[in-house]
Parts: sequence; structure tokens; C-alpha cells
Amino acid sequence: MRRHFIAVLATAALVLGGLGAVPAQAATDTTAKVTVKVTTPGGGALEDASVNIVGADPDTWDSFYGDTDASGTAISDELSAGTYDVKVSYWASSDRLEATKRITVKAGTDSKVTIELPGIQLVSGKVTAGGKSLATGSVTLRSAAGDYFSAEITNGTYSKIVKPGTTYTVQVAPPWDDTKGLYLSTYAGNTVREIDAKKVTVSASAPTRLDIAAYARLGRISGVIYDSQGKRAARANVSVSATNRSGWGYATTRSDGSFTIAGLPAGNYQVYANDRSTVGSFFGTVSKTTKVTVGKTAKVSLKLPKIVRHKGAIVLKVKASKAVWKRPIGVCATAFSAKAGSWASSCTTSSAKPITIKGLAAGTYTVALGGTNTSYKIVVKKNRTTTKTVTRPTGTTVSGTVRASNGKVLKNVAVSVYDASGSVLGSAQTTSQGRFSIPGAIKGVYTVDVYAGDATKDAFDSKKFTVTKGRNATVNVKFLKGATITGRIVDSKGKGIAGMNVSAIGSRLGLSYSSAVTNSKGEYKVTGLLKGTYKVTARDPYMGGYYNTKSTTVKLLTGKAKRATTLAARAG
Repeated sequence: MRRHFIAVLATAALVLGGLGAVPAQAATDTTAKVTVKVTTPGGGALEDASVNIVGADPDTWDSFYGDTDASGTAISDELSAGTYDVKVSYWASSDRLEATKRITVKAGTDSKVTIELPGIQLVSGKVTAGGKSLATGSVTLRSAAGDYFSAEITNGTYSKIVKPGTTYTVQVAPPWDDTKGLYLSTYAGNTVREIDAKKVTVSASAPTRLDIAAYARLGRISGVIYDSQGKRAARANVSVSATNRSGWGYATTRSDGSFTIAGLPAGNYQVYANDRSTVGSFFGTVSKTTKVTVGKTAKVSLKLPKIVRHKGAIVLKVKASKAVWKRPIGVCATAFSAKAGSWASSCTTSSAKPITIKGLAAGTYTVALGGTNTSYKIVVKKNRTTTKTVTRPTGTTVSGTVRASNGKVLKNVAVSVYDASGSVLGSAQTTSQGRFSIPGAIKGVYTVDVYAGDATKDAFDSKKFTVTKGRNATVNVKFLKGATITGRIVDSKGKGIAGMNVSAIGSRLGLSYSSAVTNSKGEYKVTGLLKGTYKVTARDPYMGGYYNTKSTTVKLLTGKAKRATTLAARAG
């Protein structure tokens, strides 16, 4: 009887409404609505879950299909009295979660049912900057195992369904194309420093509430860039970099030459500008210092110096053997003008293609043929090309063995040899026996340098040697026992700061440079240093983090360790 009754209703609807669909059944004392609430364990609202209500017996034909709203709720149409199965499904990453609950719909009485889906959990909260709700941005959750979830910020809030029982690093970040600069990327625990982020473990039994206050103690730099003629320069490139902490930004000038770079933590900045016009006039880089204050706009205007585009050139036609052309770097040349204090270089890997050095002003140049200890005096006239034929001899081979201070051979380390002018002869990696071989040496004084990376904590001082024409040269090099600087970086309360970059820079040319990162106690160890005097400074790599520390000086002896004065960093 019921099937016949439904068929009659459908037929009547088609007659009365043409080809329209059967209208939703009106509320009567014989029907009722069902409100379905879908949650995570513990009651977290689950948005976009699919809800399907179907009859559980042959005589119940009504049904409903829909998705839950932001509150995790879906409300059915009017359903006739009967027994129904409420089926819920949800895609969590690549897994489909499902649950079913059987209910009885009573005529004239609306009902509610809550269905909990296990294996997922809700993380939600408010995001503010400077006490105000954020309108844009995103919140991401990353686990050490590679789980990644992202949610857009809407009206100062976010919510995301994630995998429970997992610990996450939670970060709020502005849009990638943000120009307003209202806040910096900030982590749970309200810190811009990822290493200090509060790790959040999401419970399997209850939703996680996490509010984040983004870093908003920011200022901006704005101004106008002028070209060399004093006209406003459109499309000029402007960049800023903090000199006493981590802070940076970029912009392109508008059509009127103006620019604004927002989202800058307070500090001292260097402002750079450069441009190349569309008609071929070249502009160099100009810079100026300024100070950024929280909530303020620093004004900077710069005038670009015009650089004349010279058309002079030197062309070197190179004669060389097949062995020379097999070298990875081929043949290179560098032209240097002592009067102008400028230099330019170029290379070729084939005798069919000469070395061409362009953009030269009129004058006399010293042209060094790379790695040969050979140079030429070449005169370039205004906007003219000077051509010269040179011979690059095959030369002999420089080879040797690289050892650590304890005599152990060092494999897979980089060896480079330079001639007296500083141009490179060639580079090679040591073999498993610590051997290297670099062809093409001619005669005169050369320098060998070795970069070992993490292969040793020893130190290396460049070594000079002499090559006799026509003879191979053997250069065995040995690292010195490296000296070490240890120390600690602390905050204003004396607590160690993790994640600070500590650098040790030698006071004279040739001294090694090395760096280290502080551990959880603020301790660091800089190794592989030569004997000499070093300046030690710490810098926070996180934008909006600590200011740079003052520097301290440490004098080292070969192979010895020395502890530096503890340095304090001021919070930003």
C-alpha cells in the first residue's frame, strides 16, 4: 500500500508541476526531522562529513543525503515515521572513515542523533596580532613523521581535523603575497623562533584548543627612488636588510617611484635600490641606512647613479692542445684595470669559440690567462674591440695526498690550486686514498687550498709551492690540529638560548672562518680554527627574534681550546 501511495504522490507532482522534482514533504503530524551531529571523540564538530539517512526496512522509503556545516550538523528533510540507518562518512587524508547508527523516527516528533567518528581529532583556536583578530593567513601543523595539515584563517579563527596521538609543530603565517606586513610567522607558544615552539600533542579522546598571538611589533620603510636624472624611477628594485638582527624585505617601486616595505621588526636597516631601464641605460646600486621603530614608518629616498654602458671588448683566440680542452673549466681569462679598479672575466671550452670579455671602458688592461701565471697588457680603445691570439700550453700536473693532523688520509675533500694572480688552475676531489691530481700547471708560484667540510675538525692553512716548467709537481698537504672556541649565549635572565648562530672570524686575511649553532643550554663549540685572533659574535636566524650580541675577542694557539666570554642577546 505504501509503495502505491508514494507512486500516486509522484504522479500528481509531475502533473501539477510539469517536469519539476517532487517537492519536500511538508511538516505534518505524520513526519519528523532528524538533526545529525557528527563529532570527533570528545565532541569536536566535524564539518563536511557526508550524512546519508536511509530506510532500514522494506516499508520505509524516505531518505536524506547532505553534508554537515561548520558546527558538524546536518538537518534532514521531513521523514515519515519508521526505522532508519544514519550513515556517516568522512575522508581523512587518504582514509575513508565510516560509522552507522540505527534510529527510530516517531511521527510528529523531531529527533537528534550524535555520531562520533574515531581516528581523527579537531584542533581549533583563535589567532590574533596586536590584540586584534587576524583576517588572513593560515595555520599549519607538521609532525616529525611528515604529517602535514593546513587551515585558512577565517574571522580570526581556524579549525582543522588532524591525526590524533601525534605531536605537532604549529605555525601561523601570513599569505605568501602579503604586503600589509601586519604580523610575522609565529609558532605555538607565541614565538617567532621555531626552535622555541611549544610542541602540541593532539589527544585521541578530546579536541585540542590552541590560540596563537602572532608577532606584531613591526614597523615599515617607505620612500621614493629617483633615477640619475632626478625623475621618479618606476619598477626599481628595493631591498632592506637589518644590520643588528635578522630582518629583511623586498619591493618594486610603483609607477610614481614610491615603495613601501612593511612587516619589519625594529632595528637598524640598510636600504638598497637598483634598476635597469627598458631603453638600455644601466643604473647601479645605491644604499642608505635608516632605523625602524615599532608602529612607525621610516622615510628613505634614494637617487640611482647612472653607469655608462661601455662597448669596448677584448677577444682572445686561444690555441691549445686537446688535453687542455678536456679540462672541465676549459680556459679562462680575467681583465683588470688598475686605473678604474674594475675587472671582468670570461671562459671558453673550445678553440672554435674565443674568450670574449665585454663592457670595457677605454684603457690599458692586465689580462691574466687563468692558472698559467701568464698575463698580457692589452689596450682597449673607446667602444672598440681588441683581438689577440694566445697559446695555452698543456702544462704539467700537480698531485699529492691530503692528510689530517694525525696522518690519516682524507677522502672526498675538495682541493683547489690557484696561480699567483689568484685565478684558479683547477679543482679536484681526493680519492679514497686521499690523492688528488690537477693538470695544466705551467711555471711559477702556485697555492693549494683544501676544504674538508665535516671530514675533520682540523684546520688548514693554504700552502704555496713552485712549479718548474715541464715538470710535474708533488704537493703533499697536512692539516694542522685545529683550535677550538667554546662559550655560551644567554638571554637577559641568564638562561641559555638555543639555535643561535655563532661565528668566529679571523682578524687577518688567511685565517680560517668557522661557525656553530648553540644547543638547548646555549652552549656552542667552534672547531677547526688556525692559530690567531678571532672575533666571536652570535646572531639569531629567526626574523623578529633576538638582536645580535656584542662581539668578544679570543686569541688562539694551535690545537688548543679556549672559552670565550659569555654573550647576552636582547629579546626583540
